[in-house]
Amino acid sequence: MSRARVLAVDVGGTKFAAAVLDAAGTVHTRVERPGTGATAVPATGTGAAAAPIGAAS
Repeated sequence: MSRARVLAVDVGGTKFAAAVLDAAGTVHTRVERPGTGATAVPATGTGAAAAPIGAAS
């Protein structure tokens, strides 16, 4: 049984959210925090970047 996990992060204008999921999609940890009301993160890449935590880059 694989223990690979991914970190999913959502940076929005009203809140920041993050979760740790396994390959089956089970959420192991989830957090949300209020945002600042302004999005200051430039858009880069394809918007879909996920790699197992601890995976070689």
